[in-house]
Amino acid sequence: MSEEAAKASGASKPAPNEMTSKDYYFDSYSHFGIHEEMPKDEVRTNTYRNSIDHNKHLFKG
Repeated sequence: MSEEAAKASGASKPAPNEMTSKDYYFDSYSHFGIHEEMPKDEVRTNTYRNSIDHNKHLFKG
């Protein structure tokens, strides 16, 4: 397992004084509530959808 995959899965978590902004970002998604809250956030969801729809060329591959 790569270091990124380990961090994303929660297999390895740095000490709070060693955490970077990336660590804090991914840690925020490890909490259950965010996965319930995000789909209910219509402004955020519509913004993501519109960004993808208007930039389809970036997602081809």
